[in-house]
Amino acid sequence: MRLVLDRQSAYEYWMSTLSGGGARCLMVPNPQLTSFETFAYRELAQRMRRSGGIPGKLHLLTKEAVDRRQGAMLSCSSWGKASLPPRSIYEIGDGLYVISPELCIVRLATVLPELELLHATAGLMGAFSLSALERRNLVQREPLVTKEGMRSYLSHCTYVRGARLASRAVGWAVERSASPREASVNLALSLPSHVGGQSLGPFLANMQVSITAATRPLTQKSFLIADVAWSDKDLFLEYNSDTYHDDEEQKEFDFEKITAFQRMGKTVIPLSTRQFNDYAAFVSVCQGIRKSLGRRDRGGAAYETIRQKTHARLLAIERASRNQPDLVETARWQTLMPYLHGPEDL
Repeated sequence: MRLVLDRQSAYEYWMSTLSGGGARCLMVPNPQLTSFETFAYRELAQRMRRSGGIPGKLHLLTKEAVDRRQGAMLSCSSWGKASLPPRSIYEIGDGLYVISPELCIVRLATVLPELELLHATAGLMGAFSLSALERRNLVQREPLVTKEGMRSYLSHCTYVRGARLASRAVGWAVERSASPREASVNLALSLPSHVGGQSLGPFLANMQVSITAATRPLTQKSFLIADVAWSDKDLFLEYNSDTYHDDEEQKEFDFEKITAFQRMGKTVIPLSTRQFNDYAAFVSVCQGIRKSLGRRDRGGAAYETIRQKTHARLLAIERASRNQPDLVETARWQTLMPYLHGPEDL
């Protein structure tokens, strides 16, 4: 068996805790792609059907078009004759491989609408993964993709389809979002007006802030994390979410964090779940941010319609992702998991 996960299946793997099992980058010049020579497509499809899991497509990457197989539970795409960029394929199990997070963005750029691609890119550049057992449970991790690393990878993708769109997505996405909701908030804040954002970048997400002596009694933490920081203006936005099961201890810490920031002389603007879900409320918050930054919303009225549509679309993308089944419940991952190398939470 040799299966190379592509596009949405690769994204599912990298965004889940399954990817914590020790993926190994293949350093050979031209790694092999999916082959059904020793493991027939029909056998794979039968295994998925017999698993009893929730049906859905498994996306695989083959070398040539003649190698592709298609069916109700399988979708193959071919790479073609060109060489793969370096560091494009990882081994993740016995006969099981996946395209790199960087190539995943490039490949998704060829099939996803722009905002979905931006949200997916922000996820791979985020500081979180989703539990394969319960996707609403988040696990902190370092980002899989950085802007610098992605630009280096794209330098080897001059003639690769999707590279230009991927480059634009990486330029607009914000690094280090700590949840899918924060990715939505950060995109809504940072995207340029003509794309439907509030054009309030650049800023840093989840920036570490040292505690001063005067604020030490206010928190038990050795340092604080600002959700969104315009550090040159000492302006922070703190997002208080209940979407991903914040407990009372976390909510208490959020209040303490705001108090500590204010004691340090920072301007803190809170944003609640309800306020972000309500477009008019979110716009009001953004107007307050502009005032604190000393910026004018030049031509903002002309972009009102596209901003409202973009905001609604970001919420819909996030909602659709949240309503996806847990990976352990799907036929494709029930079939693949026995071959994986040591996933973290299984």
